[in-house]
Amino acid sequence: MSFTQQQIQTVHSILQNLKNNRDAFIDKLNPSAIREINLLFSTLKEIDPTTEPILRAAIEEIQSNGKSQTYTSLMAKDWLRIPVDIEQFISDEMYIGKFGKSLYGVWRTALIEIFDPLSPIYEVLLTGAIGIGKNTMSAVCLTYLLYRISCMVSPTEYFGLMEKSPIVFGIYSLTLSKAASITFPRIRDMVDGSPYFQRYFPRYAKKNTQLLFPNNIKVIFGSRALHALSENILGFELDEANFMSKTERSSQAYDLYDSCLRRMQSRFADKGRMPGFVTCISSKRTHGDFLDHHIKEVRGQAHCFIADYKLWDAKPDKFSKEKFPIFIGDKTTNPRIIKEDEIAGFNSEFVIRVPESERRHFEANIEEALRDLAGISVSTAMPFLRNKEALFNCIDKGRQHPFTKTSVVISTLDPALIQEHLDERQLFTIRMSQECPAVRRFSPRFVHIDLSKTTDSTGFAMGHVAGVENGEGDSDIFKVKVYIDMMLKIDPPAYGEICYEKIRSFIQYLRKHQYPIAKITFDTYGSGDSVQILSASGYNVENYSVDRTDTAYTELRNAIIEGRISFYNYPPFNLEVLNLIHDRQKQKVDHPERMTDESGRTVKGSKDTADCVAAVVHHCLEYVGKNRGLFGGTGKSFVEDDVATRTIDDITRMGVETLASDRGYQQYSRDRAPYNPWESAHPVDRVFTPPKVADDRK
Repeated sequence: MSFTQQQIQTVHSILQNLKNNRDAFIDKLNPSAIREINLLFSTLKEIDPTTEPILRAAIEEIQSNGKSQTYTSLMAKDWLRIPVDIEQFISDEMYIGKFGKSLYGVWRTALIEIFDPLSPIYEVLLTGAIGIGKNTMSAVCLTYLLYRISCMVSPTEYFGLMEKSPIVFGIYSLTLSKAASITFPRIRDMVDGSPYFQRYFPRYAKKNTQLLFPNNIKVIFGSRALHALSENILGFELDEANFMSKTERSSQAYDLYDSCLRRMQSRFADKGRMPGFVTCISSKRTHGDFLDHHIKEVRGQAHCFIADYKLWDAKPDKFSKEKFPIFIGDKTTNPRIIKEDEIAGFNSEFVIRVPESERRHFEANIEEALRDLAGISVSTAMPFLRNKEALFNCIDKGRQHPFTKTSVVISTLDPALIQEHLDERQLFTIRMSQECPAVRRFSPRFVHIDLSKTTDSTGFAMGHVAGVENGEGDSDIFKVKVYIDMMLKIDPPAYGEICYEKIRSFIQYLRKHQYPIAKITFDTYGSGDSVQILSASGYNVENYSVDRTDTAYTELRNAIIEGRISFYNYPPFNLEVLNLIHDRQKQKVDHPERMTDESGRTVKGSKDTADCVAAVVHHCLEYVGKNRGLFGGTGKSFVEDDVATRTIDDITRMGVETLASDRGYQQYSRDRAPYNPWESAHPVDRVFTPPKVADDRK
């Protein structure tokens, strides 16, 4: 006779719970024991009727003889050891007790409910705030399942598989590197640190790309449905499900979930209750994401456990007791902080209370704070930047727009050039009788151009890294300060088209005036000729679109909110940024059809200069990320680069290749040639190929 894992665990747990009252239990005439047994039977009839005759037989045998042959038979055929319950597993140092100590109280309570012998749960959905231990919880669940399999005589025979067939636990995530770096190492560390696993179920230590155990049990990782093909999957984790790639018809998360669940059900669902286990993990993103949608589908079903905790629910001792109310928003109204006397005017379903200690995060960016700290999905399409004050705080009032007009018209039918509209006093200074950049003349510049021809405007922006600071505490995250040198909106002419050659001519003009242009990017539209021509002139030129994802715009918003970007007052840019719409589900930032400017006029929606500034910010952050060794993280702003006080370390830290010595300046002054700071070699590999500098001495 073969018994299911649930029957064994149920009978074992019930008998263990009754052993403390053993004298009353084995006394047939004791009324309290009879009531307790009848209550157990009635519960079992509702949940698992097949277990009742086994338990009844075991109880009757114990009452008659003090021991049970049924119970012994229950364990002997399929089980080497009686599995301990989850509470002992996470508390006892023999198992994973030293790791279980770090589990938050909410997870301990959840584990006891999930692994109750009478529980039908086999799918656990973990969402909510960031930093609440979702991955650790998932690792404990899968490690406990591994432990229970280790107690079996022959897992393949028990599950009706071919002898020596592998039984697999899969860890799947957004990318292979993520799958291999979060839950997978946690399970490995728990196994390696457990005396039980070391003694009774050791893994093959020389294999770290998989965890291999006796009886051909293994833990693997992957990122695509293809990685789950042909596997006997007994349990799997789907991590960061809301951040996986999406298309209109399919989703990486849906494909993986369906593929793994089908394999688990087809191999293991014939043993009564599903013996396998599924965990889906993701922080909140937007309404309609995979996990958000899946939770709505399965909510209330007996086989699912849903954990959706706010940060202060998981770690209550870390936050202040005083709280303030927030309206989380609905389909028609944006979220906002409200006052106590306003609560009555809102549907209580849409009001939460937040610890006072977290107020600053909600004041800075309420949507991100709701998502990350409160674990609440936000509407997919929301204003890109709500904090108007943060935008205007980034404006350097000591600077002016370096052009004589807010926007210029450059036509194929008009000989006027962009530089003819330039106020050179705003961009250049005189050093050694030569015009050069007025600010940080050795910092590599990044340019982005969003081209158009006849209907939309062309955007142009240039900027550079103005300084770098280390993150808080021991963080290795750099806080990059970005300085926008210029922004320009180039309007289409009434007749003809915007002249691309004049835009290229303006770039050449900037280089002749010593701007070290390290990288130029174009949006893909109409950029083929410009990319080829500028590349042939020695520039590092690429196509880059801010519309593929919301990465560049997210970086721009963070820089604005944190005050890490400096620009002058440019109304077209301000208007565009304050009217942008961020669709978090599609990961797109777009403009509305119409906008209202400061004078109250309704104008056509656009984001030409905003696109360019976002791309420049992205390139600056990318540059620092690829050249981390060049930046000391001292917080130095590098406001001015006076030759007398500038050091080689300063210039190197800014990313400049070389400034050999004062003789270089002397030679530069004598030759009257444009000085090329990229000319000499530097021990640090260059990220961007320096452009060739034309010799105009002839």
